[in-house]
Amino acid sequence: MYVIYPDTNALWGEPYWRTDRLANLKEVAHEYADVEVWLSPVVLAELERHRTAEVDDAERLMRRGFAKLGAHLAEDLGAEPFATVVQSTKDKSEQRSQDAVTGAWIRQLGWPKVSAESLAAKALHGRRPFSHFNPQASRPESKGFRDAVIWEGLLAEMAEHDEHKYIFVTRDSAAFVTKTGDLAPELVAELHTRGLAAGRLTVVPNVFTAIKHLQPLLGSAKPRDFAAMSLIARWADEDSQDDLVGHRDMAHEISTSLDLDLEVPFGWEEITSWYFSVESASTWPDAPNPTWTVLGEITFTAAVFKGDYLTATDEQTDTVSLVDDLNRHYFEIEVVRPVEVTLAIDTSSSAVQPVTAIAAKVLH
Repeated sequence: MYVIYPDTNALWGEPYWRTDRLANLKEVAHEYADVEVWLSPVVLAELERHRTAEVDDAERLMRRGFAKLGAHLAEDLGAEPFATVVQSTKDKSEQRSQDAVTGAWIRQLGWPKVSAESLAAKALHGRRPFSHFNPQASRPESKGFRDAVIWEGLLAEMAEHDEHKYIFVTRDSAAFVTKTGDLAPELVAELHTRGLAAGRLTVVPNVFTAIKHLQPLLGSAKPRDFAAMSLIARWADEDSQDDLVGHRDMAHEISTSLDLDLEVPFGWEEITSWYFSVESASTWPDAPNPTWTVLGEITFTAAVFKGDYLTATDEQTDTVSLVDDLNRHYFEIEVVRPVEVTLAIDTSSSAVQPVTAIAAKVLH
């Protein structure tokens, strides 16, 4: 059994599982008996809190609009019709959110049995998933209680079901993962301490990558959309840098890519790390070799000449982060840019180049 265990950030803003990423994950778990999605009660509670807050915001907007409409009609529209619509909307929204996480493919977990003493010790010492705090502060705090409960729930399930493999979907670098997306060393050590094999747990940043890891299980019978998403995830990991910006040759000004303008206010000499996180992907249905619109985020580090950085304006340097002093001549900067990329996908077995980048732009 493969268990997909999402953190809140993997499902945020989607109480009804309508987006491509969640709808396709739901289809995978529906279709394959050896795949299930397990949800922490913390994740369920956070999603429910966000859903009800959005419904309440919509009610306030509707109430103001209802009052303005009555003013235009020069009559009191009455509170009863408004209340009826609002209550009906709330009831349907709640039912839809419950239906979205109900079925044989998904399990709503109970609260883990965890020692309060253990959680307090972790919090006081700032051990992950808790964040470190400054003991000199007037009110020192250690954040991460909800993350700690999510983690404890995962460990409890791994201990109880030692035959399962788990895919933990999270990109929370404060609680769970390192800058490179790997499980934090402290948490790996905790797995060993509890007698849990670290090889049973795979950590991925998003649902698309989770499906990629499931590819060996899905086999050649998987539907076209699943194959396309696997290709997109692989492209993001292996080929996105070459296709979007290439490997820059400053001496000869050669471009081997779409030459995407990442809007860095000064030139860079060398990209030292690159990560493309896929957030969503959509296409026209039933097309033989469709184009996909991929929304994501590029995070990369690069070496820049100190003179260029130091002579830039504050407005220019605010668009990047200074992360390291490499040597006498170069700084290392980190750049994060949301992007939209158009890809042509060929899922046939004879495809020589399954993924072709057609267009790309930075979003503002």
